[in-house]
Parts: sequence; structure tokens; C-alpha cells
Amino acid sequence: MDLHVQLPVWRFDADPLAPFSARDANAMDALQQRLTEVPHDPDGAVTLRAGVMYLIQTRERISFSRGLAGRIEGRSKFARAGLIVQGAPTIHPGFDGTVTLEVFILGTASVRIFDGESAIAQLLVERVETGDNDSRDMDYRGRFRGQIRPDG
Repeated sequence: MDLHVQLPVWRFDADPLAPFSARDANAMDALQQRLTEVPHDPDGAVTLRAGVMYLIQTRERISFSRGLAGRIEGRSKFARAGLIVQGAPTIHPGFDGTVTLEVFILGTASVRIFDGESAIAQLLVERVETGDNDSRDMDYRGRFRGQIRPDG
């Protein structure tokens, strides 16, 4: 299933003097303070610049029941232009919400994407089973359940 860009697009403004620490209990709060909304053109286009990391929500809302999980993969036509898509490695059973894609331009040229039109990633759905046939532990209860913004 193709996943499309949903405006707004957020740019991650990293301050090299204030490193992001994985040990910080408030790491997500620190991340939110580094996000800046990227302006878009009247036609819904956003220009992504090389060397910058972006957070982009999918237009599609994903809802998995028990026993289903998903993986996000970038689309090759965008990868060949240097646009690399990284999503959560696994979308867990029980997840419900839009997916945040971490996007980075590795090429030298900027890339224009369009609200609702640019399918920059795809969702692969997989069946998941537990070894003991007990699916109670398969419900996702994490921070991003029900997310509608890239910061959760």
C-alpha cells in the first residue's frame, strides 16, 4: 500500500552545541523543541533540501488488529533522487494512527513533494504470531498510539 505525504512537513533543526541524548527521560520534549514547520507553496508543494532531516506524516491512518504488523519501505523512484525514508522498523499489532516518516535527502539536489500526491513510502503488512497462542501481549500501548502529529 502506498503512503502519501500529509502537510505540514516538519524540519528537524539540530543544534550541534545541544546534542540529543538517548538517556534523557525528556528526549521527546527536546525533540519537539527542535521541530520547525516547513512552508509550502500554494500548490501544496514542499521543497526538501539536501542535508536536512524532515518528519512527514502519512495521509493514511493505519489501524492494525492483533496478529498484524507492518513495515515501512521507501519507494525506489524517490531513493534514486536521494530521498531516503525511514519509518519505525515495525508498526506493532494494535497500533492506530498516522505514521511518522523520517526523511533525509542524501543527494545533492532538492526534492519537491506534494501534499496528498507524493507516495514516498509503502506499507508492507505481515502476520504475527506468538509462541504460546496468547495474543494479549500483542496490543501496542506505546507513546505513539493514536498519533496525528509527528511528535506523538
